[in-house]
Amino acid sequence: MTISNSSARNDYTGNGATATYSYGFKIFNGSDLLVTQKNTSNVETTLVLTNDYTVTGVGGSNGGTIILTAGNLPSGYHLTIRKLQSLIQETDIRNLGAFYPEIHEDTFDFLTGLDQQQQDEIDRSFKLSETTVGVDAELPAPQAGKVLRWNSAEDGIENASIAELGSVTAIGYNLQLESGELSVAPAVIASGTNTYTATLSPAIAAYALAWGTPCCDRNHSPDSVRTGRSSRRRARPWRRSTPRRSRHKAHRR
Repeated sequence: MTISNSSARNDYTGNGATATYSYGFKIFNGSDLLVTQKNTSNVETTLVLTNDYTVTGVGGSNGGTIILTAGNLPSGYHLTIRKLQSLIQETDIRNLGAFYPEIHEDTFDFLTGLDQQQQDEIDRSFKLSETTVGVDAELPAPQAGKVLRWNSAEDGIENASIAELGSVTAIGYNLQLESGELSVAPAVIASGTNTYTATLSPAIAAYALAWGTPCCDRNHSPDSVRTGRSSRRRARPWRRSTPRRSRHKAHRR
């Protein structure tokens, strides 16, 4: 049979009620699948055949299913089933040997499957636009503390230190990058008709960045960074324990 499905992968999102998922392409062995699960924290886990799932439909031209041994895929989880055949060719066709059409067709299907799985990887890789020419996209050797950037000729990629990137301001959360140095920008705080200017300490800046809440370092605790309220409580006015008249009478006596 021919292969009419050009896709070599299937993607699903869990709903907490399904443990069986289909793949729509031909495989020759149960191990020809790469099954990956991603949880709600975006952590990916490669599932293991037999331990984490079983396979049906091996050899079928329309694909088959996998069944998760742990049960239903949790809601919000992501599941990817991708073709991953071994890059080998084990069919031996001898000169003047018998001709078996099914053997030849399986060989063609296997080679087409290799093309499909590699095309899937190509589709998910970084590529230059169709009209871009004269550019060498080869990455330089890794260097600790360096970042990648396009060179001044715009025809290649090079390593560069942060200091070489120049001045960049207004990163957000009161942080700024100036001449390669990460610093804390002054924070302006309005209170009624008064305006105060304060600066963030590195520790508070890091905490604010982690919680996604900018604030100043003016008598703020970690909780106040999160809520935007100061941890310093206002002093309460002194309260008299006895009525004014009673104290006056006691003084006259």
